[in-house]
Amino acid sequence: MTASSGPIRVGDAPLIAWRAGVQTRLHRTPSARPTGICVIEQWSDPGTGAPAHRHANAEELIVVVEGRAEFRLEDDRAELIAGESILLPAGSRHGFSNSGDGVLHTLAVFDTARPLVEYEEEPGIVLEIAGESAEMRDPHRARVDPSA
Repeated sequence: MTASSGPIRVGDAPLIAWRAGVQTRLHRTPSARPTGICVIEQWSDPGTGAPAHRHANAEELIVVVEGRAEFRLEDDRAELIAGESILLPAGSRHGFSNSGDGVLHTLAVFDTARPLVEYEEEPGIVLEIAGESAEMRDPHRARVDPSA
């Protein structure tokens, strides 16, 4: 795969329903395919968010663009508001939920173009964000064989 550049337009990177009450936009299109980073924007209704998970191969920075979120990092908890961010080390167990009354808008940046993710609720199933395979979980996540 070669790097490409150019604008990533809203219509080219549509929102998808990821989980009940959560929509995501992957900032990647056929004409703009980052090779060193992955960026996901997310909107979560009150009480929803991202369940506990790990990225074995990626450090992640999440910025709260709008709203209020409770982040969980290993056994610690932190409440973040708009303009604040959290750095999540590769391999760390983390997740978050919208702890406010309005929509939570976040922006996640990974230090690799195709971060792996394993959700605590589905042990042993490894997905690749921005990946492509015959077995897609959703338009943003492909199932991968961790032994390959």
